[in-house]
Amino acid sequence: MNVSQVKEAARQWVIEDGSKSPDFLSASLIGSITHLADNFDFPTSSDVDIAVVLAQPNPENKPTEFLYRDVLIEVNYPPWSDINSPEVVLGEYRRAGGFRPANILSDPSGELSSLFGALSNDFAKRRWVGRRCEDAMRNTLGFLKRVDESDLYHDQVTCWFSAEPAHATSSSRQRYRTQRPAVDPWRLGPSSTVTVIWTCTKAS
Repeated sequence: MNVSQVKEAARQWVIEDGSKSPDFLSASLIGSITHLADNFDFPTSSDVDIAVVLAQPNPENKPTEFLYRDVLIEVNYPPWSDINSPEVVLGEYRRAGGFRPANILSDPSGELSSLFGALSNDFAKRRWVGRRCEDAMRNTLGFLKRVDESDLYHDQVTCWFSAEPAHATSSSRQRYRTQRPAVDPWRLGPSSTVTVIWTCTKAS
């Protein structure tokens, strides 16, 4: 199944089920699928992340994962207040890169489309590039602080790769976090920590 077919399955789930949630406002693809070409073969082991945006927070709507038309779907339910302005989103490197009109699955009110348009206008501004760099650096350094020299070597290596240093570097280049020449984190070594910190500091 290619990415285009997986996206269509996600859209159908929103129509049949996701849009029936109380206080439903809109739905959008998020995560890695938003950076893949439509003709790309989607990995069968990967899930598809969908954000179903609600008008009000609802504790009953917890993240859930299920199989739909042979597609593994993971749904989150952020309230509109979590993403209702560019300032809320633009400083978060994980969110900002995927919020584009092409990823919208359903938007009856048009509010999500307006928000995404505003995000694209300000995405490359230095202020927000710096904020996303700082956010990515906090994530990277937070993971690295968990490295315990007494752990087995492979556990230390796993912790290093979980730090996602390429995300901080790509944020500093004013691009969506996976819109960059291929960077294979498995080819990075501990010395790249210095590069990540220096690059993001220059952009801040």
